[in-house]
Amino acid sequence: MALLIARRTIGRVAVVEDDPASRESYGYVLEDAGVTPLLEDGPFPDIGGLIEHLLAKADAALCDYRLRGSGYATFNGDELAACLYERRFPAMLCTRFMDSD
Repeated sequence: MALLIARRTIGRVAVVEDDPASRESYGYVLEDAGVTPLLEDGPFPDIGGLIEHLLAKADAALCDYRLRGSGYATFNGDELAACLYERRFPAMLCTRFMDSD
């Protein structure tokens, strides 16, 4: 099943999250919403390579904010989401951190 959002069909959502348990948890929520989660394991040393990968594989992306520092990526989710928006690719930025940097 897929979702229709703003006249766009969303059937596969990539989950870009450095914590494996959180990545899996987001996957369950996406399955409940009727879409196929694509859990991205990483590591991702190059933002451009990940963007091309997502464009070829997914219809949208769910990005954790803090990706850098864990060895998962050399960039944070805000950078990824901004680059995806520039490519007119739907992306949602999320985080569980309560404190500001």
